[in-house]
Amino acid sequence: MIPLVNARTAATTAYSLPDEPDVNRRLDEALAEPATTLTPAKFTTTARITRERLHPADLAERHDEASAGRRVYTEPVDDGMSWFHLYSDAATIQAARQRLRANAVHLHNQPGETRTLAQIEADIAGDLLTGAGTPYEAKPRFGITIPVTALCNDPELRARAHTDPAILDGYGPIDPDTARRLAASAPAFRRIFSDPIDGIVLTMDRTTYRPTAGQRELLGLKYRTCGAPGCNRPADQCDLDHTLDWQYNGYTNDDNLAPLHQGHHRVRHITKITVTRNKHGGITWTTPTGFSKDNDPPPF
Repeated sequence: MIPLVNARTAATTAYSLPDEPDVNRRLDEALAEPATTLTPAKFTTTARITRERLHPADLAERHDEASAGRRVYTEPVDDGMSWFHLYSDAATIQAARQRLRANAVHLHNQPGETRTLAQIEADIAGDLLTGAGTPYEAKPRFGITIPVTALCNDPELRARAHTDPAILDGYGPIDPDTARRLAASAPAFRRIFSDPIDGIVLTMDRTTYRPTAGQRELLGLKYRTCGAPGCNRPADQCDLDHTLDWQYNGYTNDDNLAPLHQGHHRVRHITKITVTRNKHGGITWTTPTGFSKDNDPPPF
């Protein structure tokens, strides 16, 4: 059975594509199984990735056309409140959100602070836009996965990138031209090149308890989100959990670490749920009654 919200997402995705029988058929085939198994947040990401792979029009051209419509607008609501909307390119929005998050975390950790992270982010955004400034400067960092074909000079190879778009962490698919521009702007962006056919597994074995910054970054790029089934919390906002506990001779290496949101991290350790690695390198959660569920795979 497909949840109503996933059915609505699939319908919206289909409506946004050209009305061509082959495209519609391939979309149905690609989304039929994920629509029954993924949570709404995960399914939305999968649907957006699938849409980019199937859209017959060039992504760079569509991005240029959409970019021409960038704007700011407000939406009055009840109780003396209002929404402020900014429609811009994904990299700008991600950079802005990272700055808000970094400032909010900095303030949230101060003694006597009682606001939630969401409230602090809203206050900081208001301060920035009204000229009050922020107390903590943060340099945004992005993960972007780019098919190697998108970086080649060969037109035929570049054309293949259209069916396997670059992925900007925290957003999703972006056009090849933007991906190449972002990759060229290092060190502001971390350049991660992927083979569109064969993945490369990297392992940095460690014999100490606390993971390194490099491991945290690598695992964030590998998992993208929390390692619990259905959780869409970004990996950089999660703890790194030892699948085989450190106290039971578990190692601090990439094959034994996975990001877990604090809530799922607690559930894993205070309940009788067991967490193991499956044969595909993913994570299997098993309840005391024997029900097993794998974490959701990346949608690309």
